[in-house]
Amino acid sequence: MAKQIEMVGQRIKAFGKSLHSGQTGTVIADYGTMLMIKADDESYTGASKSTGLEGEYFQVDNLLAKIIKHETV
Repeated sequence: MAKQIEMVGQRIKAFGKSLHSGQTGTVIADYGTMLMIKADDESYTGASKSTGLEGEYFQVDNLLAKIIKHETV
């Protein structure tokens, strides 16, 4: 049996056929097949505010999100 990766707290990038393809952010909730992402780009128009939380958020199918490592500047 494969070990399941804990997604909450991971930095991801949406890709492929995702509505949010190319966007990056941090997973704040894992709903099984969907992930709630806090957007890195606060000006991204495809994200929206969530009641009680600061910042902009969007959801991504977990099959269309890949974990990204810390990027150096």
